[in-house]
Amino acid sequence: MTLHNPEKIPYLERCKRTKLYRYQRRVPEYAQKIIGKKTWDQSLKTRDYVEAVDRARAKTAEHSALLERLKTPAKREKYQSDKEEEFAAMVVRMRPGMQRRIGDDGKLLEVPPMDRDPGTWRTAPDTMKHARTLPPKQELRQLAYHLATAFDDRKTIDLLNDGSPLGDALVDVMRPTRPTDPTDAAMYDAFKTALGARVNELGGSLLVNPDHTLTAFHEKIAEIRNTKPATIANHKVTTAKFNAFLREKKGMDYEPSIASITDTLLHEYLDHLLDDPNVGNGSIHKYFDGMKSVFNHAIRRKKIPGLIVNPVDFVEMPATQPVEKSMYLPFSKTEIVRLWDEVQEQWGPHNTRSKLAEGRRAAFLMAFRVLLWSGLRPVEFFWLRDHGEVTPDYIYAERVKTDVPRYIPVSDHISDFHKFVRNGGFDACIFNGTFRGEQYGKYNAEKLKEAMRRSFSDIRKQVGIKDKRKVLYSTKDTLMQRLRGVKGYNTYMEVVVTGHVRKMEKGRHYGGILGDDEKVRAKVKKGLDRVTYW
Repeated sequence: MTLHNPEKIPYLERCKRTKLYRYQRRVPEYAQKIIGKKTWDQSLKTRDYVEAVDRARAKTAEHSALLERLKTPAKREKYQSDKEEEFAAMVVRMRPGMQRRIGDDGKLLEVPPMDRDPGTWRTAPDTMKHARTLPPKQELRQLAYHLATAFDDRKTIDLLNDGSPLGDALVDVMRPTRPTDPTDAAMYDAFKTALGARVNELGGSLLVNPDHTLTAFHEKIAEIRNTKPATIANHKVTTAKFNAFLREKKGMDYEPSIASITDTLLHEYLDHLLDDPNVGNGSIHKYFDGMKSVFNHAIRRKKIPGLIVNPVDFVEMPATQPVEKSMYLPFSKTEIVRLWDEVQEQWGPHNTRSKLAEGRRAAFLMAFRVLLWSGLRPVEFFWLRDHGEVTPDYIYAERVKTDVPRYIPVSDHISDFHKFVRNGGFDACIFNGTFRGEQYGKYNAEKLKEAMRRSFSDIRKQVGIKDKRKVLYSTKDTLMQRLRGVKGYNTYMEVVVTGHVRKMEKGRHYGGILGDDEKVRAKVKKGLDRVTYW
């Protein structure tokens, strides 16, 4: 034995007569009745030792797994039940095509055609009553099978992915249809609705196709349309707001499929937004725009069977304010002075009470000054690290909101900006850690802009500015108001600073860069140098 099994592989033997290797293993007494034998004695059909070892090990793993399933009385009972169910499932699958069978007396018997639509939908009330006595997971499973076999609604079964062989066989074999009789049809619809409601109540996140959520659709649409990062970030914010509403007001701790989002639910969400003092009517439209786009995409691409109507179309949106009442306003002379004093206090190096790191405070303080003497928008300032250049003479803003890159001269008021960039000022404001459950540690311009906006919002409240149209973004409007009053001002100077190219000028700058002429930049610099705030 040892000669032919040098590694002493368990259960490996060799027949002296045929020289073939064999697998021999005793079946434990507790498993003999179910397996039907006391010993496994099988030829491995090879004389090659290495090949025999591989086959013996495969047999060992297979039989060890089987014995594990039979180890306790409860496990043996379940195994036996599973086997019986598998046999019953095989019989059910054979039944539709069965014409004859062997009777108990050994004679062939004619088998009547199978009724594959026996009207089992009528038993829905009794099924629901009985299922209520089961644990929630088993109740859900039983109701899901009844939906499939009695109403031909298989969505729940497909999502649960927790089927039984017999149940799956019945689902495949049965062909239920909606009754043609008006009274029966009404009862059929009522039973199906009640059954579906109970299934949804029990199922929760188990019944959500992860590809059918707002988050998943936004990601797919962004990939298809090459959506801008700012739009992607906005959709994340609006989706998070909607999910927070579902969690806090509707008790849903998961993100639902858009198929379950109705116009009734959206009207409740609208009322929730209207009650929020921090959300204006214009912002409310933004919370629904992304959602509307997702539904249109899903309907147009036929992503969800049965989804043919966009529920957002039925939401009565509030009237928005006229443009002139929603535009950002510049800070007054006294407001900008108060703000400057407060930002130095809050973002200065000596504020030991701030939750912001010193590097981040320094970046925000520099950003505030640069915004006031460059016309950059907050996010454009933070984009400069990876999409632009800062020299002692100019700021090259490559990535901008207006899609027209521009050179902005560096005013004497922010002559230290180049030094800030050269000394790693942008990288110094990177936050390493976890905030609101999200891990940070990489440079993210959009999140830095948002962090600065939140901090500035507290500052403007501290100095008593309550007008919602006077925000961090108002720095650009404040600069424009001052710039228009300096000696030598002209409209092209404003275009270079803001990037707003008028329609009649678009042809001149299409594909070009604003402010790339040094003489023009010199004139713009003179204007910026003459702007003062305090």
